[in-house]
Amino acid sequence: MSADTTRNLRSKINNDAPLLLSKQATAHTLGVCLRTVTTLLQTKQLPCRRIGRRTLIPRQAVIEFARRDHPVVDAKMAAANDR
Repeated sequence: MSADTTRNLRSKINNDAPLLLSKQATAHTLGVCLRTVTTLLQTKQLPCRRIGRRTLIPRQAVIEFARRDHPVVDAKMAAANDR
């Protein structure tokens, strides 16, 4: 596959994805339960937009959250390596 074809394919995939995800879609994307998403929203770890009764989460925020480092895990691993 050529570089142009790959670039066009990526562009199409990114443009077809919704900008905002429902709580259910966010839970499915992250592989967690709906209650976990609700907790993340309540603790402001994920931003949201309210449109009417719907709570929608920006897709980019979900991607950034999934890629975020988890300092608690890193601290535990560092402590285990110090032993």
